[in-house]
Amino acid sequence: MSEYNYKRLIILLIIWGALSAICSLKLEQTNRKYIETINVYNNEIRDIQSLSGFITDYERDEQHFSQMSVSDLTFYLNTINHLRSPNFENSDLNLVWSKEKNSMISETINVLRQKTKDNLGDDPSQWIEKYGYK
Repeated sequence: MSEYNYKRLIILLIIWGALSAICSLKLEQTNRKYIETINVYNNEIRDIQSLSGFITDYERDEQHFSQMSVSDLTFYLNTINHLRSPNFENSDLNLVWSKEKNSMISETINVLRQKTKDNLGDDPSQWIEKYGYK
């Protein structure tokens, strides 16, 4: 083989190596974005399951409100009132959480109104102060 052919071969190998490196970098970037997307979806699934579990637990407990004493309901109201937001990564889930928590508080207060024949308003702290554990 002549020197000219060797130079051509070397140039082709360099081009091939550069193209391989570029393709490899692009593939790595694509894989990284894919993994990030999967992680976001996994986090959202975990958050949805967490929110769903909390709502399911409340609905199960709510079925027993009629059997609970006023002090037990007040304790339950205090617990719900002091729950912190899980800070979901998805702002829509945070909105759902806030609405569900407010609904739970409101429903619990309505049961307390029925049981006590008292109306202390919609502020849970008023109910907790009057009927809570001393």
